[in-house]
Amino acid sequence: MSTKLESSYETKSPLNKKFILQTSYWKGVQILSVLSLLFSLFYLSFRNTSPIWNVFGILFLVMIVLSILGVLWQRKLSIASALYLMFIPFSLILIGLMNFQQSNQYPGETSILPILIPSLFLLVHVVTLIFASRMDKQRKEGVNSIPRWFSELLVWGNIVVLIVGLFTSSMILFRYENGGYGPYVNQLALFYAFVFLASTVLVIQGSKARPTLRRITMIGGFAITFVHFLPLLSVPIIINQAEEQVEEAFAQWDSSAFHSSEFQQTPFSLPAYFLGIPPADVEGEKDVLFYEGTEGVDEGVELRFDSFFPKEKEGKLPVLIRIHGGSWANGDKGDANVMQQNTYFAEQGYAVFDIQYGLTTLSSYGLSSVPDNVRGPFSIDDQVRHIGLFTQYLAEHAEEYQLDLSTTFISGGSAGGHLATASALAMTEGKYGDWFSEELKVKGLIPYYPANKGPELGGIPGTEELLWPEQLVSENSPPALLFHGTHDTYVGYETAASFKETYANHDNKKAAVIYMPFGNHGSDFYFAGYYSQTFTYYMERFMALYR
Repeated sequence: MSTKLESSYETKSPLNKKFILQTSYWKGVQILSVLSLLFSLFYLSFRNTSPIWNVFGILFLVMIVLSILGVLWQRKLSIASALYLMFIPFSLILIGLMNFQQSNQYPGETSILPILIPSLFLLVHVVTLIFASRMDKQRKEGVNSIPRWFSELLVWGNIVVLIVGLFTSSMILFRYENGGYGPYVNQLALFYAFVFLASTVLVIQGSKARPTLRRITMIGGFAITFVHFLPLLSVPIIINQAEEQVEEAFAQWDSSAFHSSEFQQTPFSLPAYFLGIPPADVEGEKDVLFYEGTEGVDEGVELRFDSFFPKEKEGKLPVLIRIHGGSWANGDKGDANVMQQNTYFAEQGYAVFDIQYGLTTLSSYGLSSVPDNVRGPFSIDDQVRHIGLFTQYLAEHAEEYQLDLSTTFISGGSAGGHLATASALAMTEGKYGDWFSEELKVKGLIPYYPANKGPELGGIPGTEELLWPEQLVSENSPPALLFHGTHDTYVGYETAASFKETYANHDNKKAAVIYMPFGNHGSDFYFAGYYSQTFTYYMERFMALYR
C-alpha cells in the first residue's frame, strides 16, 4: 500500500489535475508552429524591418513558451519531452552566438552563418511541430517515461543551470562589477530566458521532491525567466525616452520624415533579433597603411585602417570615422569594433573608415596581446594626434576615394568614444591645428558610452582638456548623439549625462543621450540586439539630418 502511494505521489504534477492539457492545447501549438514557419519563410524572402514583422516575432515567442510549458502539465516526463527541452535552448543559444559572430566578421570572408542561422531557426519550427504532434499522440496512447538515472542526471544538471540563472539575473538587475560578462548577458538575455524556462520544467517534472518544494522551484525558475525578458520589455521605454531626447535636442527632428528605404523602418525588429541582420554587400580595403613613425615616441609605429564604400556611388561620399575602444591600451579596428556597423553605414552611402591609433603602455588598466607596431608609451595627446594624422591622410586622398570631407561624422565606443569626442571638439574649436586637416568639417559626434574621465583614472598622461574633453565644449560644438547603458560598470552613465549638461551650460542644446535600461558596457556588440538596433535607428536618422 505504501509503495503504491509513494509511486502515485512521485508522478503527480505540481499543478492540479484539472490543468492536464487537452488535445486542443497541442493542436493550438501545432497551428502556431505552422503559422510561425510560414511567416519565417515569408520574412526570409523579403527581409525588411517593417513593424508588421514584429507580429511574427511575438508569434514565435508564444509558440516556444507554450511548447515548453506544455511539458509541465504532463503526468510523466517522457523521453521526447526531455530531448525537446534540451534541443530548444541549445539551438536558440547557438543562433544567438552565431549572430554575435556575424556582427564582427569582415565582409567577403567565407562564412556559412547567413545560411546556417536561418536554417537552424526553421529547424526549431519543424521540431516544435513534430513535438507538438507527438505530445498530442502520447496523450491518447500513454507516455514512455525516461529512466530514473537519466531523470536524476537531468534534475541535477538543470539545478546547476538555474543557479547560473540567479547569477545572470543579478547581472541584469543590479549594477556591479561583473568581470566583463555583462555584454554577453544583457544582449543575449532573451535566448537565456528560454534556457531557464526549459530548465525549470525539467527540474519540476524530473524531481521526486515534495510538491511544496517543486512549487518553490517553479516560482523561482519563472522569476529567473522573467528577469531575462526585462531587456526586451524595456525596448518601448528606450524608444519613448529616445524620442523625447532627440526632439528636444535637434529642432528639425521628425521621425516620420525619414523615408529612405535603406533605413530601419522600426527601432526594433524581433525577427531580426533572432535571425540577425544580413551582412551588407559593400566594397573596400583592409589594413591600409596611413602612418609609419620614424622618430621619437612614434618610432616603429605602423597605423592602418579598413575602408568600406557602397558599391554604387552617386557623387562624393560623406565620411564616417570609427574609433575602437580598449582602455587606450588594447583593442583594434575590424572584427574587434562591431564590423557590421561599418558595412551597414557604407551600404547607406557613407565612406566608412575604421582606424587604428597608437596603444599606450602607460595605462594601469592592463594590457592584452596586440602587435608591437601599434604599441608604445603614448600619451592621450599622441593618440589624438594619430587620429589627426589620419584626417590629413584623408585630405590627401579625398579625390581618390571621392570624399565629401565637409560632411564628416566621428564615432567610437568607450576609450574610442573619448578619443572621438576629444578629436571632434578639438577640430571644431580649431585647436591643435597642426594635427588635423582643416578640410574636414565635423557635422556630428556619436560616442558610445564615452570614457571621458577615464584616462586620468588609468594614469595616462596628457593635456587636461584632452584627458577630459568636456572642457572643449562650446556653443559651436557639433551636434552629439550619445548611447549609454544604465548598468555600465566601467563607465557610469553619469558621464554621458554630464556631457549633455555641459553642452546645455554653454547654450548648446544639440546633445542627446539615449539610455539603455539594463545595458552594460559594450551593449552594441550584438548588432541585431535590442540595444544596437534601437541606437542604429536613431544614429542613421541623426546622420541623415546633418548630412
